[in-house]
Amino acid sequence: MDRCWRALGELRHVETAARHGEVGRLALQRRELPLAIAHLSRALELEPENPGLRYQLGMALLAAGRMREAAGCLQQVVAADPGHAFGEALLQLGRVHLLLGDDQGALALLRRHALEHGGSRRSHFWLASACRAAADPDGARAALQYAASPPAKNQRLTPEEGLYRARARVALWRAGAGK
Repeated sequence: MDRCWRALGELRHVETAARHGEVGRLALQRRELPLAIAHLSRALELEPENPGLRYQLGMALLAAGRMREAAGCLQQVVAADPGHAFGEALLQLGRVHLLLGDDQGALALLRRHALEHGGSRRSHFWLASACRAAADPDGARAALQYAASPPAKNQRLTPEEGLYRARARVALWRAGAGK
């Protein structure tokens, strides 16, 4: 039996924030966004001070394209727990600001993420986009160079990191070809 449906069945007997959160998290994994948003919202009604539930709701809203609501959720998470999910909440908040067209806000958040959490190829690729949007070509180039750098000896990149490394290399190549 599917875990999401089992968790939904358990809600019929006892309603708790944890159970709603579990249904919401599983629905988000399955990309069933309306179901995820409904259950994560209910979980937060029951337990409003839980940054983990608020982060999951922010991610569901982001996936649903509801950027302003996602920004609000993620901002609350970062305010309550700046290092939540090893800095992922801060990174995603920066990404949302970038998607909303708030270039300076995105730049400040993504630079803060790099400073506090070191960053990754994905975060530096997004930082390069924010730098480019905020008219900082040198910052964009430096972020792309970090993202495009080869992995350390005996280090394997995750598929996602490999994708962002490749995207950064293409962006650098295109920038060099335009000169």
